[in-house]
Amino acid sequence: MLKTIKFTEFILLIVVFSVTPAIFLFFFPDRIVGISLIQLVLLFLVAFIFLSERKDFFLSFFKQNHRAINIFYLLNLITIARGFWIAKTSDDLKILMYSGMLDMVLFPFIIIMSSKREYWVFFFKFYWKYGLLLALVLLIPINRHLNIYDFAHYSAPIYVFILLIPFVQKKYKILIIVISILSFFSDLEVRSNLINILVSYLIMFSFYFPRLSLAKWWIASLRFIFIFSPPLFLVLALTTSFNVFKISSYLNLSSEQKKIAVDSRTGIYTDVLASLDKNDASLYGLGAYGRTETFLTELENRNFDEKYKGGRPGTESGMLNFYQYSGLIGVIIYYSLFVLGSYKLIYQSKNWFCIMLGCWLAFKGLFSFIEDRIVFNPNILFLFIVIGLAFNINLKSMSNIELYQKIKFIFK
Repeated sequence: MLKTIKFTEFILLIVVFSVTPAIFLFFFPDRIVGISLIQLVLLFLVAFIFLSERKDFFLSFFKQNHRAINIFYLLNLITIARGFWIAKTSDDLKILMYSGMLDMVLFPFIIIMSSKREYWVFFFKFYWKYGLLLALVLLIPINRHLNIYDFAHYSAPIYVFILLIPFVQKKYKILIIVISILSFFSDLEVRSNLINILVSYLIMFSFYFPRLSLAKWWIASLRFIFIFSPPLFLVLALTTSFNVFKISSYLNLSSEQKKIAVDSRTGIYTDVLASLDKNDASLYGLGAYGRTETFLTELENRNFDEKYKGGRPGTESGMLNFYQYSGLIGVIIYYSLFVLGSYKLIYQSKNWFCIMLGCWLAFKGLFSFIEDRIVFNPNILFLFIVIGLAFNINLKSMSNIELYQKIKFIFK
């Protein structure tokens, strides 16, 4: 008889499975299909056992959750169904089975779990105790060509742990700072990691401002900038020739600085926008992992023409992928989680950790237009954990002192 899976065991498996594919591929390159399949089977097996033992919990999801979470879950289920409906090849079905279903079903579930009671504490605790330890393996100087599976990417939850610095003991403050520095310098070519770490510290320093009114103004101002930048840039792009991704062309930069600020996003946006317009799918998208034509197939000395001969099933941008799969409807629903979530954390919380999380979540909403593709890794796992925390009444009602006592458990 199958053993009943406890909540904490389920959370531990999710955290460990989010890191293990990188460890496997680090030592056994080019075996991504095998590890993805194993991960998929294990997770769905655990989820089946877990939910079958708690039917009442499963059936109460849509009754107890915030409407925004239910709408997001429904969007993903419809997008998956459309993906199966329009799938043309066995490759399309494989992508859906290995990645699409897992990501689109699991992550809304993560939002729900972290919005309930104190399950978020175990996500933090297990990553700190096991996930980060596994990620440290990726510092071994081998297979550096697999840069998407390096330490900088799989230590990404440190962005959130930086916000915990004001609430932890001195030795843990030092550890978090050391790990963030290690992540920062582990690969200076990963621009997204550098920006994320710097922004997290920028937000965290608000706790040490001399006046509370100044700190609140700082957080509110940052949120305003983060939330309203995407629509502003969109309006500018539609009404003028301004392109934020080509910002280096508007500035007087040296050749080295231009390399750092190189535009790597205009091409993928052009591809997706053109493909959806061509298919009259701008409103509702192409379905889960619907493919678009890509400029990459025109590049010489690459195998992109073979890899993407049927089209590209996704890009580096999380928000752009929602547009590709679910159209404008998907973008509005997904972005509303950042807008609503950041508002709830900043203006409906009694502790400064939640307020900082709200500002960070607003930043991630902006950043999703550039990076944060929805894939099963620690970075995206903690993104959805934080979205769930925006709806966690228990956490938001804690004072700084109460939160300090709760956070002690994470580092025990």
